[in-house]
Amino acid sequence: FLWATQEDELEDTWRTVTLWQRLNSAKVPAEMIVFQRGCHGYSTADLATGRVNGHIAHWLPLCIEWLEALFDL
Repeated sequence: FLWATQEDELEDTWRTVTLWQRLNSAKVPAEMIVFQRGCHGYSTADLATGRVNGHIAHWLPLCIEWLEALFDL
């Protein structure tokens, strides 16, 4: 599960896209989200990290859902 932001000043979003493409080419299950806004280093984007962003924080439950579906849990 990959996620990135278009405004990340330290990591080029296209590197994440390229990784996703390579995983798909290798038949490795992968899912990716690219958020329009947001800088680098959000992690879980909640109070635990001190970098709160309610929209970006959706990546974590989406990742859990994806993993549950992937492993049929």
